[in-house]
Amino acid sequence: MALSIVSQDLTKSFADAIVSEKPGAGNFGVAEHVIDVVSPAFDEQNPTRSKALLKEAYATALGQALSLQCESVLFPLLAIENGYPKVEALKASMSAISEFLADNEMEVKLAVEGMKFPTQDLDMRFELDKEGPFPPKPPGTTFGPSKVVEYSSVAVSAPYPNFHRKPHIEPVRLDASFSEKLFEIIDEKGKTDPEVYKKANIDRKHFSKIKNKHYKVGVKTALALAIALELNFERTQDLLGRAGFTLSPSIMFDVVIKRYIEKGIFDIGVINEDLVLRQLPILGGAE
Repeated sequence: MALSIVSQDLTKSFADAIVSEKPGAGNFGVAEHVIDVVSPAFDEQNPTRSKALLKEAYATALGQALSLQCESVLFPLLAIENGYPKVEALKASMSAISEFLADNEMEVKLAVEGMKFPTQDLDMRFELDKEGPFPPKPPGTTFGPSKVVEYSSVAVSAPYPNFHRKPHIEPVRLDASFSEKLFEIIDEKGKTDPEVYKKANIDRKHFSKIKNKHYKVGVKTALALAIALELNFERTQDLLGRAGFTLSPSIMFDVVIKRYIEKGIFDIGVINEDLVLRQLPILGGAE
């Protein structure tokens, strides 16, 4: 299915299985199964091996959940209580979960309740706060309308001619809907449906709903699909517009996404990792 980031603590989130680093901690009353794992400590002398061991802990737990026929599993951010750096632990978790979901169907939730990531560890890949991805604006100006137009009522001195006549309504022809345009692009790119929804971090059931042209898709899903199809900025804006959305130069989430598109980086895992570190919602997942 897909990866979701949840802000609740483990005692308030629901899943078929919950992963615990504390054997015998019980099932917290929210899961049918508790999967105990042993997380590695972080070895500063060998960070590559530390990451491999942590990813193996996630893979083992996910394999157990699969053998128990769980449809959903909830993880804490493993190993941080062993001194593992939060940012590195997050990167390892998202990498391991993404690799698992590439071949398996399951709803995986990662709980980061109340977690603050050190800002000094956040890779400001594109110097967003310094240069910004949109054309610079003159000092003292703000985004939005350049001037305000005031309207006043106009007195009508005589009755409108043919007042009781039914007005002529011009026919309106609509362009392709979000759904119609999406599947047109999928065919154009020669992709299969599973290729697209898995790359977009969207589950199969949710993707099937999008096939209905009247389905109201959310902005996170719309953007995830545009990224999965590796659309440039202009085509992304066109696809988003068909769902009633646009990327704004004054919203950090939109600015981050735009810069990845401009740089030709279409890896959902990489983008979502950045979004989590900035405490922003991730692409795909549950709407």
